[in-house]
Amino acid sequence: MGDCHVVADGLSRNIARNFLRSIFIVPSLALVFLIFLGTRPTIVGAYDLYFIWGDFLLNEQIQILDGGVYQVPLAVSKETYVSSDIYSNIQGHLYRIDPTTGNRIDLGSIGPNNLAWDTYGKYEVDVFDLGPLMLSQESIWGKIKDSFFGATAYAAAGDLLGTIHFTLEPVQAPNHAPELSLVSNSNGVSPQKGTPTATTFNFNIIYTDLDNTAPASIAVAIAGMNDSGAPHTLTTDPHATGTLADGIYSNGEAFSASFGISTKGEHTFAFTAFDGTATTTLQILQTIEVGNSNVAFFPGVEASRLYKNGFLFEDQVWLPTIGALDNDVGNLFMNPDGTSKENIYTKEGDLVARGYALVPVYEGFSEAMDTLVFGRTINAWKPISYDWRLDYSALLASGKQDGEKISYLSATDTPYIYQELKKLADS
Repeated sequence: MGDCHVVADGLSRNIARNFLRSIFIVPSLALVFLIFLGTRPTIVGAYDLYFIWGDFLLNEQIQILDGGVYQVPLAVSKETYVSSDIYSNIQGHLYRIDPTTGNRIDLGSIGPNNLAWDTYGKYEVDVFDLGPLMLSQESIWGKIKDSFFGATAYAAAGDLLGTIHFTLEPVQAPNHAPELSLVSNSNGVSPQKGTPTATTFNFNIIYTDLDNTAPASIAVAIAGMNDSGAPHTLTTDPHATGTLADGIYSNGEAFSASFGISTKGEHTFAFTAFDGTATTTLQILQTIEVGNSNVAFFPGVEASRLYKNGFLFEDQVWLPTIGALDNDVGNLFMNPDGTSKENIYTKEGDLVARGYALVPVYEGFSEAMDTLVFGRTINAWKPISYDWRLDYSALLASGKQDGEKISYLSATDTPYIYQELKKLADS
């Protein structure tokens, strides 16, 4: 048992001796090998330096870096210090840059102490080393690590490590995007229908900005125009009154623009406002209709043909049939109370163009109107046939249509003349 103990003791001494040799021999070999490969100590740059300003108890700090721009309040005292990813014992010295001369104004040392800013502008902080850990002070394990992976080259005490350059600006309040809304009882444009170029369309909108910021631009764009909907600038509405014309944008201000539209068709439009920071767009669902006029033509007395139902066939009583003149004209007679003796009706669009195929009545006029339609001077025209024996009030209250037949002898909820005028206006 004792022999065994002695052997064990000698083995322990050998292991210890070899281990101590490795501490000094292996790093030396490794150092030679690393030097052979060209490994050099790592140099720390100025970008590893930070200037901290803030409330550390509330965890509200600003980390000021070289070249940064920061928004801070004035006359608010907060803690400051300088920091580094590499150095632990450092000091900062603060300077303000004179905006006129560019010279430094000494504001004293920082870190750690409280600081309240009193002026916006450009600043600089020089960061100095106050006594770093030197390589000779490292532990044996640090030397082994440095031999394998390179050593950090520390500056001597009092050396300038770098300068942090930064700019301070006022704290900007959050911007509110402008709001656009329609004027009461308006769809944003008046009128909503018109003819190319001849009609002036009036656009109006209310601009509101909670920051009371005037619009840098406000415009309306019309889709489908020949100018590709290029925006038209709006200005303050000269017809606005009250709060819509008081120059205070936070409670709403009226803007308007008036111009013609040359391109035919149905157009959508949108208002856009820009307050210098944010843009708001209001798309209007209502369309603008731009096109040619429709024409309703009421021929003169006796210029609409009149009919009655015969025993077997329809009988045209006006224009009277040659050879049956007295009988046809007699069918047009009225009772003493102003009612018709016969059930007389007219037909849709039945205009007397020629009398008995010999005498032109509205033939030339009809051709002229058709030419206007063909040339797109007007969109359409329609002769309105009526029973010219009746007075205007009876005509406007009656006119019941059954196919192509139109009877004006009894009142109806859908008078023919009103219905036709509405159709023409809608198209």
